[in-house]
Amino acid sequence: MLRSRRCIAVAIAVVVLGCLSWTGLGAAAEADSTVVNPVPEVLLLGPVSTPLPAFHAEKPGGFAPQDLLSGAFWAADARAPRADDTVPGPEGALTWERRATVAGELSFDPVGDTPQVARIVFYLSADRHQEVTLRITSAQPLRLFQGGREVKLVDADSVHTAKLTLPPDEHLIALHTVWDPDRQDD
Repeated sequence: MLRSRRCIAVAIAVVVLGCLSWTGLGAAAEADSTVVNPVPEVLLLGPVSTPLPAFHAEKPGGFAPQDLLSGAFWAADARAPRADDTVPGPEGALTWERRATVAGELSFDPVGDTPQVARIVFYLSADRHQEVTLRITSAQPLRLFQGGREVKLVDADSVHTAKLTLPPDEHLIALHTVWDPDRQDD
């Protein structure tokens, strides 16, 4: 994982029992039994600079960068994105960008010193009912969604895990993250 205060770094892997393929973003890659599979490609929306509200440090009722994970940016477009789709952003249109990962790792540089929000999505396709574990490594705050429903993440030392149930079909997996300029990425 990259170690820089000026970088948003996320590593995504799926632990699979059985057969799973990546779809929607390029060539399919099959997974074998009980293998850790880095996600090869994602779609990225952002990062988008999102200043904290005035008086965010006031007590009680303060507002922290992780509180931006519930903000209006996330409600901008609920449909399943594809590369080059555009959605309205706070300062004009934003475009979903296809990004290859390096062994499941994705990093991108924030602009400026204000918190930045970003969405990362990918598609999983299951040919039969499966239970998989999604493992995400990032020091930054995250929320995980499967098909638009939030999935509970278990956090331990910048490693977030979630159990996913995948019936036969294509599944949209979305990560919402915020870069906190006061937090060191690991």
